[in-house]
Amino acid sequence: MAEKAIELVSIRFLSEDSVSSRRTRELPLLDFTNLHVTHGLPLLDPARSQVTLEPAPEDAARPELTQEPAIRDVVRPNEGGVVAVGMPSMTHLRRRLAVDLEFKGVSYSVPVRSGIVKKGHKIILNGLSGKFCSGELIGIIGSCGAGKSTLMDILAGMRKKGVEGQILVNGQPQKRRTFKKLSCYISQFHSLFPNLTVLESMMFTANMTVKETTAVKRDMVDEILIALHLKECTDIKTHKLSGGQMKLLSIALELLRNPSVMFLDEPTSGLDDVYCSQVVPLLKSLAQSGRTIVCTIHQPSYDILNFFDKLYILCRGQCIYDGTVSYLTTFLANFGQQCRTNCSPAALMLKEAAKNSETAPIFVRAVKSGMCTIEQQESITNAEESSSSDPSQCQITSVNMEDVDPMESDEFVNSAFTQFCALLKRSFISDNKQLNMVLLRFIVTILASILLGLVYLQIGNEAVKVSYNLGYIFFSLFITMAVAQAPTVLTFPLEMSVVLREHHNNWYGLKAYYLAKVMADIPFQVSCYPLEYPYDQTGTIITAWTVDVIMCIFSGFLGQFNELPSYVSWITYVSFIRYSFRGIVMSLYGMDRADLECAEGICPLQKPETILNEHKIYENELAIVFTVLVLYFLCLRLATYFVLCYKVRSLRRK
Repeated sequence: MAEKAIELVSIRFLSEDSVSSRRTRELPLLDFTNLHVTHGLPLLDPARSQVTLEPAPEDAARPELTQEPAIRDVVRPNEGGVVAVGMPSMTHLRRRLAVDLEFKGVSYSVPVRSGIVKKGHKIILNGLSGKFCSGELIGIIGSCGAGKSTLMDILAGMRKKGVEGQILVNGQPQKRRTFKKLSCYISQFHSLFPNLTVLESMMFTANMTVKETTAVKRDMVDEILIALHLKECTDIKTHKLSGGQMKLLSIALELLRNPSVMFLDEPTSGLDDVYCSQVVPLLKSLAQSGRTIVCTIHQPSYDILNFFDKLYILCRGQCIYDGTVSYLTTFLANFGQQCRTNCSPAALMLKEAAKNSETAPIFVRAVKSGMCTIEQQESITNAEESSSSDPSQCQITSVNMEDVDPMESDEFVNSAFTQFCALLKRSFISDNKQLNMVLLRFIVTILASILLGLVYLQIGNEAVKVSYNLGYIFFSLFITMAVAQAPTVLTFPLEMSVVLREHHNNWYGLKAYYLAKVMADIPFQVSCYPLEYPYDQTGTIITAWTVDVIMCIFSGFLGQFNELPSYVSWITYVSFIRYSFRGIVMSLYGMDRADLECAEGICPLQKPETILNEHKIYENELAIVFTVLVLYFLCLRLATYFVLCYKVRSLRRK
């Protein structure tokens, strides 16, 4: 068997004037004597290993190529002198911009009301300033109600109303549309489609957010799943995953977009120590690859705290610390607060600030006076000095926001048609796996049809039982309406959280999503009844059953139009059940139908024309009925889309 050389280390040298050049003066000495590779790979024989030096590519000096293309392996010696290689590299993730996020004087307040009377404002955030740099894992820490999530929402561009201050991205004012392409937001709540498997969720995201061949997309998915320890869960539905696995899957989905900035709200919330020890080191590795990772953390343990590069601690909407983890103990010691060994200094700081109302203002004044800033300047100076002598140190330089990759000049990665096809496929797969909803629609329809058929058996041609026929028509319409509304009313609110997350993270547009939902539901609607369309959309827009009651009352069956008071009779013209009811009655008793059977001698309603005249239905009305129902269909579809857009935008303005 031929011996194969294993490429272990690959180092790229860039030009001196490149904005992304790694400041390295010499190649470090690599000792392969006791090399061990984790994750089940065999021990490497130094005699069969080699280090390759690859020349920089021709486009290395392009300003957008400033972030490492993959999650770098975490390499550090352990107690036995063994070098452990941590996470596998993701070679298919292309480079992205390195983004520094800065905010100055950010304040946020909400109006306080008593009923409809406005009684001033409540301040949530008060004059916050800071800077989060690329390559850092930043923890926003605070007790409940301190303003952690609010600050992160503002930085992510999810809150605008009531916000004061300035947010800068690489030194320039934040532009929401541009920033959405470079960032992602992962909520603490798991917004996933419960009936899709892990692999189906990943492939859908890849089809939506990656512009590569299917083979490359599959390789990307495999690499990310392996790196996040989810490979063994590929065929498991997301609702069967544990809380930690759901958190890892949420991160994996966003990694396919390869964002430069990642916001995570309470990534360790509800997780045990095992999954916390997986999630936080993963975020640390992502930050080391050049990303800006911002997390909100309630009260991290001592071990978890040490993974963070920077802490931003809040108390009652004000910053009481803005600096590195290592300096926090010294910062507290300056105020007479001694932190015990293996005790979280952040927890001690929050405890003291909550216990004594005079302590927090002292910390706030210290931060504003520059105590943390002085420490940061010293650490930066030391880092620059060590980088000149220590070749393992490197610096990632951010670039101008105007130099975004031209491939990302469009609002979305893929075209609207590609988005529509991917969304339509996901809707079909997800709907088909919701067996309870599918069975509900068909079984209820079949059982109701059988029951109504038995109740009104063999009475259709008798003139004395015309009222029974009209009742059968009315209840058939009502059952069809209820069956059409139930799935939408029950499932759409649950799906809304997923749509908000995916749309905010720039996966797709609302037009593509809504059109795919409409097209995916048409087979079910056609199989039940054509006149189901307007009912389904009314249930989507407003409270379904309230509308149903009003529409049924003014349908023309429970009360004739000429018998209604003039101040409410106009409602019959906007009742879609009225037009459906009149259209079916016209189809049964119009168009020169034969006389009905009369077994009792005198039958006032024996002639179909008499029945139509009794309900004020005219021969030429059938075309009007169909026209009105088609207009209902189009207008309600359009209205639903605008309501969806309004809902999304109103949540952004909060």
